[in-house]
Amino acid sequence: MRKGRAGLAAGADGLIVEVHPTPDRAKCDASQTITPAQLATIDRCGRARHAALAVAEGYAADLVERPAALVLSA
Repeated sequence: MRKGRAGLAAGADGLIVEVHPTPDRAKCDASQTITPAQLATIDRCGRARHAALAVAEGYAADLVERPAALVLSA
């Protein structure tokens, strides 16, 4: 989770993550899989950083308010 937040803080445009409701039961990559709650935390932190940078750099308010797309796949 820290690496994801660090990537966003460093200016990454997006993250590729594996999410599973019970990572220890994931059929593959359990050691790098996060829970939906952890994804929500990364999302909140990323949006907060984006909003802070947008305000600091003078972006239009509507860009800060608009939610980013969250893509989920099975």
